[in-house]
Amino acid sequence: MRGRLKILSVIVIVVMVAAALWSASPIFLGEGEPRPGKVVWVDYDAGWATAQRLNRPVMLYFHSDTCPSCKLMEANVFGNEEIAGFLNENFVSISINVDEPAGTDLARKYKVLALPTVIFFTPDGVELDKIHGYWPPENFRKVAETMLKTLRL
Repeated sequence: MRGRLKILSVIVIVVMVAAALWSASPIFLGEGEPRPGKVVWVDYDAGWATAQRLNRPVMLYFHSDTCPSCKLMEANVFGNEEIAGFLNENFVSISINVDEPAGTDLARKYKVLALPTVIFFTPDGVELDKIHGYWPPENFRKVAETMLKTLRL
Protein backbone atom coordinates (compact mmCIF):
# COMPACT_ATOMS: atom_id res chain seq x y z
CA MET A 1 0.00 0.00 0.00
CA ARG A 2 2.79 2.46 0.89
CA GLY A 3 4.60 1.67 -2.37
CA ARG A 4 1.51 2.53 -4.40
CA LEU A 5 1.02 5.75 -2.46
CA LYS A 6 4.63 6.79 -3.17
CA ILE A 7 4.24 6.02 -6.87
CA LEU A 8 0.97 7.94 -7.01
CA SER A 9 2.60 10.90 -5.25
CA VAL A 10 5.49 10.92 -7.73
CA ILE A 11 3.07 10.78 -10.67
CA VAL A 12 1.04 13.69 -9.30
CA ILE A 13 4.19 15.78 -8.80
CA VAL A 14 5.46 14.99 -12.32
CA VAL A 15 2.10 15.95 -13.84
CA MET A 16 2.02 19.22 -11.88
CA VAL A 17 5.56 20.15 -12.94
CA ALA A 18 4.79 19.27 -16.58
CA ALA A 19 1.64 21.40 -16.50
CA ALA A 20 3.54 24.34 -15.03
CA LEU A 21 6.25 24.10 -17.69
CA TRP A 22 3.70 23.71 -20.48
CA SER A 23 1.86 26.87 -19.45
CA ALA A 24 5.04 28.92 -18.86
CA SER A 25 5.45 32.08 -20.89
CA PRO A 26 7.18 31.48 -24.24
CA ILE A 27 9.21 34.68 -23.80
CA PHE A 28 11.28 32.85 -21.15
CA LEU A 29 11.25 29.45 -22.81
CA GLY A 30 12.46 30.91 -26.08
CA GLU A 31 10.08 28.83 -28.16
CA GLY A 32 6.64 29.12 -29.65
CA GLU A 33 4.53 32.22 -29.77
CA PRO A 34 2.44 33.97 -27.13
CA ARG A 35 -1.22 33.03 -27.16
CA PRO A 36 -3.23 35.33 -29.44
CA GLY A 37 -5.31 37.97 -27.72
CA LYS A 38 -3.30 38.06 -24.51
CA VAL A 39 -0.46 40.33 -23.55
CA VAL A 40 2.42 38.36 -22.07
CA TRP A 41 3.00 40.14 -18.74
CA VAL A 42 6.29 39.49 -16.98
CA ASP A 43 7.77 40.20 -13.56
CA TYR A 44 9.61 43.51 -13.10
CA ASP A 45 13.17 42.18 -12.62
CA ALA A 46 12.84 39.36 -15.13
CA GLY A 47 11.27 41.77 -17.61
CA TRP A 48 14.20 44.17 -17.55
CA ALA A 49 16.64 41.28 -17.95
CA THR A 50 14.60 39.97 -20.89
CA ALA A 51 14.47 43.43 -22.49
CA GLN A 52 18.24 43.73 -22.39
CA ARG A 53 18.75 40.17 -23.63
CA LEU A 54 16.30 40.60 -26.55
CA ASN A 55 17.09 44.32 -27.07
CA ARG A 56 13.38 45.17 -26.85
CA PRO A 57 11.76 48.29 -25.43
CA VAL A 58 9.85 47.99 -22.16
CA MET A 59 6.27 48.94 -21.40
CA LEU A 60 5.44 49.36 -17.70
CA TYR A 61 1.72 49.23 -16.93
CA PHE A 62 0.72 50.57 -13.49
CA HIS A 63 -2.75 49.60 -12.30
CA SER A 64 -4.91 48.85 -9.27
CA ASP A 65 -7.54 46.21 -8.57
CA THR A 66 -10.06 48.95 -7.73
CA CYS A 67 -9.40 51.23 -10.73
CA PRO A 68 -12.31 51.31 -13.23
CA SER A 69 -10.18 52.88 -15.98
CA CYS A 70 -7.58 50.14 -15.48
CA LYS A 71 -10.27 47.51 -16.04
CA LEU A 72 -11.24 49.28 -19.28
CA MET A 73 -7.60 49.31 -20.45
CA GLU A 74 -7.24 45.61 -19.65
CA ALA A 75 -10.44 44.67 -21.49
CA ASN A 76 -10.37 47.01 -24.49
CA VAL A 77 -6.67 47.63 -25.08
CA PHE A 78 -4.63 44.78 -23.61
CA GLY A 79 -7.47 42.33 -24.35
CA ASN A 80 -7.54 43.41 -28.01
CA GLU A 81 -6.02 40.57 -30.05
CA GLU A 82 -4.32 42.88 -32.55
CA ILE A 83 -2.79 45.13 -29.90
CA ALA A 84 -1.76 42.19 -27.73
CA GLY A 85 0.03 40.62 -30.70
CA PHE A 86 1.75 43.91 -31.51
CA LEU A 87 2.91 44.39 -27.91
CA ASN A 88 4.09 40.77 -27.58
CA GLU A 89 6.09 41.06 -30.78
CA ASN A 90 7.72 44.42 -30.07
CA PHE A 91 7.85 45.09 -26.30
CA VAL A 92 8.56 43.45 -22.98
CA SER A 93 5.37 44.19 -21.05
CA ILE A 94 5.59 44.51 -17.27
CA SER A 95 2.42 44.76 -15.17
CA ILE A 96 2.72 46.52 -11.81
CA ASN A 97 -0.13 46.39 -9.29
CA VAL A 98 0.13 49.42 -7.01
CA ASP A 99 -2.01 47.64 -4.40
CA GLU A 100 1.04 45.52 -3.57
CA PRO A 101 3.96 46.97 -1.54
CA ALA A 102 6.49 46.45 -4.34
CA GLY A 103 4.10 48.11 -6.78
CA THR A 104 3.66 51.11 -4.48
CA ASP A 105 7.44 51.52 -4.28
CA LEU A 106 7.79 51.33 -8.07
CA ALA A 107 4.95 53.84 -8.56
CA ARG A 108 6.82 56.23 -6.28
CA LYS A 109 10.11 55.60 -8.12
CA TYR A 110 8.54 56.37 -11.51
CA LYS A 111 6.41 59.26 -10.18
CA VAL A 112 3.09 57.68 -11.11
CA LEU A 113 0.38 60.16 -10.11
CA ALA A 114 -2.71 58.63 -11.77
CA LEU A 115 -3.98 55.24 -12.83
CA PRO A 116 -3.68 53.63 -15.21
CA THR A 117 -0.24 54.82 -16.24
CA VAL A 118 1.85 53.32 -19.02
CA ILE A 119 5.53 54.21 -19.36
CA PHE A 120 7.64 53.25 -22.37
CA PHE A 121 11.41 52.76 -22.06
CA THR A 122 14.36 51.87 -24.23
CA PRO A 123 15.83 48.41 -23.51
CA ASP A 124 18.49 50.06 -21.32
CA GLY A 125 16.00 52.03 -19.22
CA VAL A 126 15.74 55.49 -20.79
CA GLU A 127 12.18 56.77 -20.45
CA LEU A 128 10.56 57.57 -23.80
CA ASP A 129 7.03 58.58 -22.82
CA LYS A 130 4.47 58.35 -20.03
CA ILE A 131 0.71 58.27 -20.61
CA HIS A 132 -2.02 58.50 -17.98
CA GLY A 133 -5.61 57.37 -17.96
CA TYR A 134 -7.64 55.29 -20.36
CA TRP A 135 -6.67 55.44 -24.03
CA PRO A 136 -8.91 53.88 -26.70
CA PRO A 137 -7.27 50.97 -28.55
CA GLU A 138 -6.54 52.84 -31.79
CA ASN A 139 -4.94 55.77 -29.92
CA PHE A 140 -2.89 53.47 -27.68
CA ARG A 141 -1.61 51.56 -30.70
CA LYS A 142 -0.49 54.83 -32.35
CA VAL A 143 1.46 55.80 -29.23
CA ALA A 144 3.15 52.38 -29.08
CA GLU A 145 4.02 52.55 -32.79
CA THR A 146 5.50 56.02 -32.27
CA MET A 147 7.70 54.62 -29.49
CA LEU A 148 9.07 51.98 -31.88
CA LYS A 149 9.70 54.56 -34.61
CA THR A 150 11.54 56.75 -32.10
CA LEU A 151 13.87 53.85 -31.28
CA ARG A 152 14.55 53.09 -34.94
CA LEU A 153 15.53 56.65 -35.92
